[in-house]
Amino acid sequence: DASSPAERPGGSRHPVRWILGAGLVVLLGLAFFLNQPEPVRDRGHDAGEGRARSEAAPRPAVSQPVVPAALLAGVVVRSDVEGARVTIDARDSGSPGPERHELEPGEHTVRVEKDGHAPYEVQVTLSAGEVRTLRTTLTPLLAGLVVRSNVTNDRVTIDARDYGSSGPERHELKPGTYTVRVKKTGYKPYEKPVSLAAGETRTVHARLERIAPAVASAGMVRVPAGEFHYGCNASVDSQCDDDEKPGKRVTLPAFTIDKTEVTVSAYEACVNAGACTKPNTDTYCNWGKSGRGDHPINCVDWNQAKAYCSWAGKRLPTEQEWEKAARGTDGRKYPWGNQSASCARAVMNDGGTGCGDNKTWPVGSKPSGASPYGAQDMAGNVWEWTSDWYDSKKKGRVLRGGSWHDSARYVRASYRYGYVPASRSGNLGFRCAQ
Repeated sequence: DASSPAERPGGSRHPVRWILGAGLVVLLGLAFFLNQPEPVRDRGHDAGEGRARSEAAPRPAVSQPVVPAALLAGVVVRSDVEGARVTIDARDSGSPGPERHELEPGEHTVRVEKDGHAPYEVQVTLSAGEVRTLRTTLTPLLAGLVVRSNVTNDRVTIDARDYGSSGPERHELKPGTYTVRVKKTGYKPYEKPVSLAAGETRTVHARLERIAPAVASAGMVRVPAGEFHYGCNASVDSQCDDDEKPGKRVTLPAFTIDKTEVTVSAYEACVNAGACTKPNTDTYCNWGKSGRGDHPINCVDWNQAKAYCSWAGKRLPTEQEWEKAARGTDGRKYPWGNQSASCARAVMNDGGTGCGDNKTWPVGSKPSGASPYGAQDMAGNVWEWTSDWYDSKKKGRVLRGGSWHDSARYVRASYRYGYVPASRSGNLGFRCAQ
């Protein structure tokens, strides 16, 4: 008898279920296979295909995080000079201008530079979306100039601007080319162009050469050291003013003084040398008038007189030196003695100004009026500037000797007169001492 299916060894009572189970296994295996990664090929296998695959699909680079534009900050850098350069966080960012430099929020270093200027640098902190404008100022680097010379009491000008005397001082200037001039009365001026670079310091050594006077006043007389009577001598003079009193004995060292007042010709030489300025040319002035070369120079102020004496290698006499040279040691009233003053001995106002000529006379025209030391015209012709102040107020310099315009009272040896140093008049002149 045939065995029933249920009784067959290994058989199944349900053949449909068995088929369905087998199909499910197949499907699961296929799904597993499809989900496996591509197997690594042997490095030597299909090298050409590997190169093609590598070139066609390069490996992507690692990218940095990108800040959205809406979250960036901005800075605009402007400058007051052209040609400057901007760096932001040590990166060149071109020239200053209206351009907006986009930056991430945070702290940044902005620097503006230009040759010849001190750099500008600032730290800025920017917020997201903020735009900051920086207006920068670049300061030019200064140069330095030191001017020295071989003389003292000179004057230094740089591009015609006065800088005082030469010395160790450093004058700060902008870079460029300047004209340096050093001058002193009685010396040839020194002049030199000097170019200065930013941050540079240069020293100019000026050497001034002395100008020898071409014409000097007519000799000098020597006054020995010793005592003399200074001021009012009431025993021989009843006309003394208070500023002449009291008289006293004064001791002076030896000195020399011009025999005559400085002449027009002598002063003209100083003007031609560039060491003196021209006098006034009013009606009673001798400057510029024909035939007056041997007349005393007049219409000069105290500073002009001082400048001439310096140029000639001399100086203005002190008030006491002038008086001793005029009257000697015995206290006489006039340079010639105690006899009355008249046109016989002085060019003065004796019945007429200038002894009737209404002007100065040539120097030394009255030899009988000479002083004990041989100095001429110590009385009359022109008042003479001295180096001293009239009093403690220091508003006037002392004049001595009277002039062609004055009477006997004013040509006395002890008479004093204070006058504003800037004054120029037809009756003002001078002589020099050493």
